[in-house]
Amino acid sequence: MAATNPTPGAYSRYATHQLTHYAESNICAEAPAAFGLKEECRSLLKSNRAEIQDFIMSNTDRRNFFFFSVYTTDLAIASFLPTYQLQTIGLFQGFYVFNGEAVEI
Repeated sequence: MAATNPTPGAYSRYATHQLTHYAESNICAEAPAAFGLKEECRSLLKSNRAEIQDFIMSNTDRRNFFFFSVYTTDLAIASFLPTYQLQTIGLFQGFYVFNGEAVEI
């Protein structure tokens, strides 16, 4: 069963997809249409996917247990913005977010 734990690479792809999808649906969708800001937001997410993936992995801690892995990701963009901590279980080649909240680190 330990062999079915997803790899860190699989987690980075999963987390990047989830974060960019969230940003596109919630941040870009709320951007004003004037001056093409919505499309610029989407374009920035798409063109910076590798940097987003690196950012996520540099802020992620993995604890590997026999039956599953726990990934804890701290998303802190700037000191004046809230920090979010996501905890995800990797199990049977899938990921399940079990905790996501704003925290003070």
